[in-house]
Amino acid sequence: MLFLESAAMSDHGTLIAETTSALALMGLLLVFLPLFLDAVAKGRGGRVPWQKLRLLKLRPWLVAITVAIGATDATAGLLTLWGTSDLATLTAVLQLIMIWTVVVLAVVATI
Repeated sequence: MLFLESAAMSDHGTLIAETTSALALMGLLLVFLPLFLDAVAKGRGGRVPWQKLRLLKLRPWLVAITVAIGATDATAGLLTLWGTSDLATLTAVLQLIMIWTVVVLAVVATI
């Protein structure tokens, strides 16, 4: 019986951690969004090759998409924590998607 109670607590703790990390990643991405937008503005000055400018324009969209995934993840996590819905699996899947979109964003940012 004690084992079942501790398993339920660890699921709850995991959900809290996933929701918190989604909110934290969204905050960091929103901090870096102006940097990417500034790079696009500088690239439009004509000194950047066309292909590089297309890549510069892609970066803010990747940030916005990742923030939207994080917002959906955090919302699903909060609704589950509040007992309104049972979206724990969705929260975990969105967390994985968000992590990998951050990886893609990091790779694109180095190009």
